[in-house]
Amino acid sequence: MVSCMTTRTSSDPPDLDRGRYNVVAVLGRSPYAAVYEAHDRKTGKRVAVKVLSLAGSHREIVEAMSRKEVDALDGFDHPAVVGLRGRFTEPDADRVGIVLELVPGGRNLEQMLIDIRVGREARRPLRWRVEQLRRLLAALDAAHRRNVVHRDVKPANVLVDRDTDEPAAPRDFSVVRAALASVTATALCRYPPVSGVR
Repeated sequence: MVSCMTTRTSSDPPDLDRGRYNVVAVLGRSPYAAVYEAHDRKTGKRVAVKVLSLAGSHREIVEAMSRKEVDALDGFDHPAVVGLRGRFTEPDADRVGIVLELVPGGRNLEQMLIDIRVGREARRPLRWRVEQLRRLLAALDAAHRRNVVHRDVKPANVLVDRDTDEPAAPRDFSVVRAALASVTATALCRYPPVSGVR
């Protein structure tokens, strides 16, 4: 299971890709990967960087999966799919990185549903839910037309952009669950709320 917005440890790098990405926060981690919020010194923008460890006996598998994920996202421009910003390898550190769009205030749909169930948030109207489902299906349809199959569509892999939704939450809580919940996922979908529909 992935933890979100975790505390930095001494094993977390201060910078990635030869200093291009300054790590700002740890967004989550799994046994094989970590996702960081980082400042891209070249563009001046905040990004999410998924870092996969190549150490151990599964090196070839991890490398193949990261290439597959990058290939699936490369050139895929859809408003409901997390955008690919780049990829890098750090041979000295035995890791590869996938640079992704940072979803503003993002959290996953599973967390949102739990918050609604326990009363921390109001239930969304049926009209809103149907529109979000339509957008998610449109993203999956666009992926399928590119011969990309996600293979792990579930609430934990769908992000909600809190900047365009009503609940108050910390900003820049990025693609943690979508990026970590399934290292084998070939596309990362996010759940874009519809503004003005309540």
